[in-house]
Amino acid sequence: MHWAEELIGKKWARKPNPPVTYNCGELVRHIYKTRLGIDSPDIVADPANLRAVLGDVRNLARYGEFAVVEAPREYDVVWMFRRSDPDHIGVYVETADGGMVLHCLRGFGVVLDSPFELRAQGWKSLQYMRHSMVGVAECC
Repeated sequence: MHWAEELIGKKWARKPNPPVTYNCGELVRHIYKTRLGIDSPDIVADPANLRAVLGDVRNLARYGEFAVVEAPREYDVVWMFRRSDPDHIGVYVETADGGMVLHCLRGFGVVLDSPFELRAQGWKSLQYMRHSMVGVAECC
């Protein structure tokens, strides 16, 4: 079983309580902490205020440890854009069917979508970012 399968279907919550409920930022944070041993500060912004959440994520102390990459691989962070600023985040997952993005949506919970499906849902572009420890700290 792929590690991502245990997360699919978990519920979205305004105030997440991993590993039971998530929002998009806390899902990424949980995966990095439990799978890679990479911790980051809590996201304290109100989940109803998307601009505040994204600002909080962008300002995390560990953000400087990420670099944009063209060819994603397992555990890369995926920023999703509807306009000029990212407004959603997920984690890249390598599957037998190709690359997919694990993310958490209000009303749906944790889902796994292909980049094609994400674009069909209105995400105009995707940006992949790799943490400096991915590939070094990989776990199970």
